[in-house]
Amino acid sequence: MNDTTSAEWAAYVGWYATYGFTVEIRYKAGELLAAVPGVPPGYEMRLLKVGDHSFRIAGGPLTGAVASFRLGGDGRAEAIAVGPEELSRIEEDQVKPPEPHTFLRAPAMETNPARDEAFAGLFRSILERRDGSWIDYQLPYPKHEFLRFVTDREAVLFHGSGRPDIDEFLPVRTSYELRDRGGRGNQQAVYATQDALWSMFFAIVDRSRITGSIRNGVQYYHNRSGEPLALYNFSSTGSTWPNSRGGPARSISCPVSRLCGCRWPERPCRTSGPPRWR
Repeated sequence: MNDTTSAEWAAYVGWYATYGFTVEIRYKAGELLAAVPGVPPGYEMRLLKVGDHSFRIAGGPLTGAVASFRLGGDGRAEAIAVGPEELSRIEEDQVKPPEPHTFLRAPAMETNPARDEAFAGLFRSILERRDGSWIDYQLPYPKHEFLRFVTDREAVLFHGSGRPDIDEFLPVRTSYELRDRGGRGNQQAVYATQDALWSMFFAIVDRSRITGSIRNGVQYYHNRSGEPLALYNFSSTGSTWPNSRGGPARSISCPVSRLCGCRWPERPCRTSGPPRWR
């Protein structure tokens, strides 16, 4: 603990962890911060006091949630409860470095007015047509850039699938999510995301051939200006990728998503059209 730590917050400062997630509680410039290893400096979550040993989280994937510290007999916090999860205090020498498949950033997209104008025109044509017909994608830009352009418009949700023949989305789940303590991962529902790159993962992995397990997701962290930073994690057991459609090298070039995708390995793109719900 450094000399700038306020006595008021001293009980909370330290490292905490739960399954697959580690956080360091810091005191800096009069604020209590939650820093996640692997997340760049400046994107820490802020803890705003709302009660005795309770704080509202501002910024990051847990924004809006309440973190409640449980103090031990020595007056130091021994755990943090956030919703159904509890993070236990650990010593600094127990902290493990982030896995190489976590906190991945998307490829950089430079400012390009000509590209954005072309993307806008293509997106308008999709919204006007809405017939599920194939798109002959001839633009000289990677498809993932178009999908990210659409993501930024906040106009659609994306559903990744290895099946290009879906005409109707039905709430049928064929996989099981371990440790679904929040109750969101094992619903008989149609799943979708606002993040196109995340949906790519489900388009690339051939689940019918998976013999191991997969992990995937995206978390958004925010700087003080409120600008988001998307950090992805994609992993599988060693027995999964050899049985998948082409492996990770093609994960960017060939998505099958809710809005626009292509059949494996290199075929035309299309919109899936508005889904019919039951």
